[in-house]
Amino acid sequence: MSTPALRSLAALVRQTTIDDHDAILIAANRVLKDSPSDINTLHIKAVALLKLDRFHEALDLINAGGSALQDRARSARAYALYQSYPWSRDGELWQEPTSRVLKHIAAQAWYRSGEYGSDEFSRAADIYDELGEESAGAENEDGDLTINRRATDALLQWNGLARQARKSKADGEDLERFETAYNVACSCIARGEYPQAGFLLSRAKDLCEAREDLSPEKRKVMLLWIALQHLCVLSRLGKSEEAQKRSKDLSIADIQDPTTLLFYRSPGSWHPLPFQMATDLYNYSFLQLICLKHEGLARSASAGSRAWGRSITSVVIAAAVAHNRVGKAALKALLPLLERQPEDLGFLLTVMQQYLLIKNHGRPLALLDRYLDTLEKSDKPRKKDARFRPGLVGLVVLLASFQGRKNQVRTELRKAAEYWLGKPRPPTLLLQTAGSTLLATGEDEDARTASGVYEALSRQDPKSMIAAAGFVAANADHPNRIASALPKLTPVARLTARIDAAALEEAGVPRLAAVSTLDSSRKRRPEALSSAPPQKRARRKRLPKNYDPSKAPDPERWLPLRERSSYRPKGKKGKAKMAGATQGGVSTGEKVEQAGGSGVIKAEKPGGGNVNASKSKKKKGKGGK
Repeated sequence: MSTPALRSLAALVRQTTIDDHDAILIAANRVLKDSPSDINTLHIKAVALLKLDRFHEALDLINAGGSALQDRARSARAYALYQSYPWSRDGELWQEPTSRVLKHIAAQAWYRSGEYGSDEFSRAADIYDELGEESAGAENEDGDLTINRRATDALLQWNGLARQARKSKADGEDLERFETAYNVACSCIARGEYPQAGFLLSRAKDLCEAREDLSPEKRKVMLLWIALQHLCVLSRLGKSEEAQKRSKDLSIADIQDPTTLLFYRSPGSWHPLPFQMATDLYNYSFLQLICLKHEGLARSASAGSRAWGRSITSVVIAAAVAHNRVGKAALKALLPLLERQPEDLGFLLTVMQQYLLIKNHGRPLALLDRYLDTLEKSDKPRKKDARFRPGLVGLVVLLASFQGRKNQVRTELRKAAEYWLGKPRPPTLLLQTAGSTLLATGEDEDARTASGVYEALSRQDPKSMIAAAGFVAANADHPNRIASALPKLTPVARLTARIDAAALEEAGVPRLAAVSTLDSSRKRRPEALSSAPPQKRARRKRLPKNYDPSKAPDPERWLPLRERSSYRPKGKKGKAKMAGATQGGVSTGEKVEQAGGSGVIKAEKPGGGNVNASKSKKKKGKGGK
């Protein structure tokens, strides 16, 4: 710093304000002409470029400055990486942060990179919790942390991870800033609490209009976002007339993009958050399926898998490959796809659904068990977490329960409980289900596991009566352990205050009538019958239509019709046959006739008769023979 240029730069830095970044950049360039490798000046220039939103230039400058500049300007480099969207997931931006500034940048990166239902939002929430537990490093940092934390809670609510949200209701502190009021209102919208969301949005609007340190442009953008969310709330509440009146106050020119709510504006460009892009892509995919553009949809879904989320992409591709068919026709097209990618959860769930549609409940469970075994054998922590996600565990329990596999249900819940007990934020509902199921078995090992489950639930929520009651039930044989949990439960005297023990004892124990459990479709065994002989049912007499009790019945009524004396055949053939037949005898085929007078009978053989007639019927062969 001996040259006049360096001295002027140092003086300029000491006297500068936040609006002098152009002057600092000009002075730094002047110094670097004489000393191109000066680390202090390079660092100052990099910060000035960041202040001017020239992030790619700042990143290139730091990378070209060598390891010494990179170590010194590590925070500036991380911020430049954060602003240089899109990011590489293998870069140092995703490494474990070591300083408070790097933690802020890492939390923002995790916040903006999350996919639907993924753990990125949870990672951002963890970092903000760590920052909140530490002492504030800068002025007004606590307020910024509260704003960012409420925004993270809103994203957790929107993305199906409500159990990981730290706060669900607004307090007095949230009503002091329009940012926190707006973020908590978004959480209420995600939970369907629209009246509360409308109140918070009105409060956010009033605070934003009264804020004096906001520029007119930024105030206009913030009020636009608040107004659009308020229109959504009014439409959900059925107040269409009020929503229409408010929409007239908005100008289409103010909405720079038709999907403003789905985008986050970073300086200089519009960058959609990955989970927000999925909404537009869902609509696009449904239109493509309706238009029967299956092959094009499969290609576009594969290209946009990062924005869709891997599982959602697989479902869209499966629908396109199956050509909107379901059942056996869809399985014929999807099973080869699942064999090629057995670890794809989207394909797996789609195939399982098709099996369930054709009433095949055994095959889905077998496929799911194979997928979970693959995850369980993996050494990667992310796959371990995916193995015991509450949704997958619940699906296994549901399918196994439907088939009556109680042992598999108990084993699955025990393994899930033992895994989540070692995590900082175990899923409450999963642990409650596992604890109650393990308690019902009556086994000592299951009781010990249930005791640990309810103890973890009690640490998570000390006021939970479910956790206290479960802990007492699991340790009923150990009175010393449950002494601390008993005061949390309702006293026995209060529970039995309205019960008259004497009246119950005098009334006795009612006996219910024995209900026969014998299956009606099965044949009764002899021992199941009573000793008395069964009563025969009297059959109703059936009489002919024209029955006259005064007339005697026909004695030949039991004989076949042709054997009765009153039988008269119809037609010439029948009469001729009747004339030549002998009733009651066996016909020998002989023709009997009288010849030459009385008493003389001449019999002819059946083969006799007109010989010439038979010969005349004989056909001539070839040659006149």
